[in-house]
Amino acid sequence: MKIIGNILGTIGVLFIGMVGCTALFANSYNNVTKESEGTAEVTDTSWVPAGYTAWNNEVALKWSEPGSYSCDSPRCLQAEVVSKDGCDSLYMEVALVDAAGNNVGYTNETSSGVKPLQKAILLLDTYQENAARFEPSKISCY
Repeated sequence: MKIIGNILGTIGVLFIGMVGCTALFANSYNNVTKESEGTAEVTDTSWVPAGYTAWNNEVALKWSEPGSYSCDSPRCLQAEVVSKDGCDSLYMEVALVDAAGNNVGYTNETSSGVKPLQKAILLLDTYQENAARFEPSKISCY
């Protein structure tokens, strides 16, 4: 009987450990998702350069002045992204929205090897001619 009790106790400890790890991973994943989608609370903007807006606690964004860039596609917009601590991999995704407010697609851009507080230039373009505006939906920095 003692052996069965020990086995059940071991199974119980393993089960509790697995549940705890799963909860920790889910919480961590949710925080990363909120950060990349710009929905996490921004707690420190002291590092954000003038003219930029904090997207989350790690990345800030500003749009380049119209006429300061060009593109080959019918519609484009240039983003300037700065990372507090740098990014081995930087990813930005924007929703394409028409004049009526409908989501008509998306476009994205990447960069890599971005140093701390170094400006990364991301040219977001589309052949979707009815896209009236670009709305950022995700910026990931890893």
